[in-house]
Amino acid sequence: MASPDAGFGLMVAFPPDHFEALAQRVAAVIEEGRDDGFLSIEGAAHYLYTTPAAIRRKVERQRIPPLSG
Repeated sequence: MASPDAGFGLMVAFPPDHFEALAQRVAAVIEEGRDDGFLSIEGAAHYLYTTPAAIRRKVERQRIPPLSG
């Protein structure tokens, strides 16, 4: 019996034109799901279990730094 961490090898061969199409599609999927690392006010409020108004007040009171730019 193989150990659970033995893993399995897998090899897939594509013709060059299919490989290029696959690579382009993977790049497009990655770009669509790209995360720039910033939350919207609504996203921050959801993450912090508060309201967007509370986030705005914290920014106004300088408890949270505003996003520059």
